[in-house]
Amino acid sequence: MSHVEGTARISHQDRIFLVKFHQSNLAEIVAGRLAQNRASCTPLRYIGAVFVTEHARLDADLVAVALRHGVALPDAPSARQQQELDEIAEKTGRHFDRAWLYLQIAGHLEALHLIQQQLWHGKSAEVKQLASDAEPLIRHHLALVRWALTVC
Repeated sequence: MSHVEGTARISHQDRIFLVKFHQSNLAEIVAGRLAQNRASCTPLRYIGAVFVTEHARLDADLVAVALRHGVALPDAPSARQQQELDEIAEKTGRHFDRAWLYLQIAGHLEALHLIQQQLWHGKSAEVKQLASDAEPLIRHHLALVRWALTVC
């Protein structure tokens, strides 16, 4: 398959998913590092480490697909995501922990929405497979965060 053929098979929806899910992964990696360094609740430091590792793995797969299909990816989270990360980074102690948890719930629900949109409207089987593979992991992350709300 030539580069041109691969690019032709990527729809607008596929491109949107690749870009937005990449930014979601980047935001989760930054958030995970914040939790590792700033959380006062031990489970959040563990969850942060899990998020860094697992979102980096998800993103490596996504970047490989984007490169194969000539989709340019941003090198940072979206402006909104960065602002939210900056806001929680200013907090300390329990205020940080709670803000981090609520940001993670919102971020993972948004990621699940992106996945559902891709599964319903995407054209590329390869990009749809990325979404399908990511879904159980994102659901697991959401469950971890919801559990942490009960203990932190």
